[in-house]
Amino acid sequence: ADDLLVEFQMETFRDRRAGRLSTGMAQRLRLACALLHQPSVLLLDEPTAGLDLEVRHLIWKILRQRRTAGTAILLCTHDFLAAATLCDTVHLLLHGQLTATLSTQDGPDAARQLEDRYLRALNPTPDTRHPISP
Repeated sequence: ADDLLVEFQMETFRDRRAGRLSTGMAQRLRLACALLHQPSVLLLDEPTAGLDLEVRHLIWKILRQRRTAGTAILLCTHDFLAAATLCDTVHLLLHGQLTATLSTQDGPDAARQLEDRYLRALNPTPDTRHPISP
């Protein structure tokens, strides 16, 4: 448990009750608790929703390390950048139906490609493109 407090940069909050933690600290604590027993499979639903950029990147770093160490991670998210950063394969669901399966090994444009595919699935007209797409 002490290693997780250090990994999640929470050493100074060791004696604070969970209910008195900020949103970001509480989210770190929840993820640390999920990792406490070193699960072989980790199911996460929006693990970085509402967190600031610094904490989001800390959590991404920890999740990438766990994945590299062999933990299988199933991530449910609306954050296409998180999906492109953390996942090898992304399955896009729309109204409970699988609409696309994409590899994130396509490089730095993977997040935009995921968003474009999702927007096309929502509205399959030819002019449906991401607002910042060229």
